[in-house]
Amino acid sequence: MSYKCKMCRVEVFTEDAVMQHEPMGHQRKKKGANITETCSSVFIEKPEWLSTEVEEGDILCPKCHKKLGYYRWSGEQCNCGTWITPAFQISKGKIDEPVRTPVVPEAAPIQQPP
Repeated sequence: MSYKCKMCRVEVFTEDAVMQHEPMGHQRKKKGANITETCSSVFIEKPEWLSTEVEEGDILCPKCHKKLGYYRWSGEQCNCGTWITPAFQISKGKIDEPVRTPVVPEAAPIQQPP
């Protein structure tokens, strides 16, 4: 399954590149209510097409050059509270996430009565 740039629909990375992490259940208060933060970004392994000549910088779409996120070799904290090092962080709002289609087993052939 692939993730695509929301602007030009070019494949940016695949599901294999996603770094899974356990959300720490970071909470914040907003107008008297506790809100549990969920991950608003996807952390990935360094894409081959990304030039990382400096310590940190923007991650741009390889085709349309729209900003998708940023990287920081020293790491970054996800809004859920988990610290990821190194961090190649892509905003979920900048990409089309793959839609999982359920696997439907093939129906058995209908047998005609003799």
